[in-house]
Amino acid sequence: MITVANFDKAYDGTIAVSGLSFTVDAGQILGLLGPNGAGKTTIIRAIAGVIPPTRGRLSVDGHDVVTDPVEAKRRFAYIPDDPKLFELLTVTEH
Repeated sequence: MITVANFDKAYDGTIAVSGLSFTVDAGQILGLLGPNGAGKTTIIRAIAGVIPPTRGRLSVDGHDVVTDPVEAKRRFAYIPDDPKLFELLTVTEH
């Protein structure tokens, strides 16, 4: 289960995401839709633990992304399109 509660993210005072809350149960599929700059990538990167939230709570399988990042990351697969984590690895190797 993924839980996002009252998530805010600001960059140098510019608000990218404000007051977002949702849950995704095991087996559910969630799509994030919106125009460029709507905060979709910011949301995914925050859940993956790549960027910290400005405010709110993000957890994966009950593990808080900020206070228990290693366990949260073990339970969330994140393969970015760019920048690539490791240029020489295939998707399967990631």
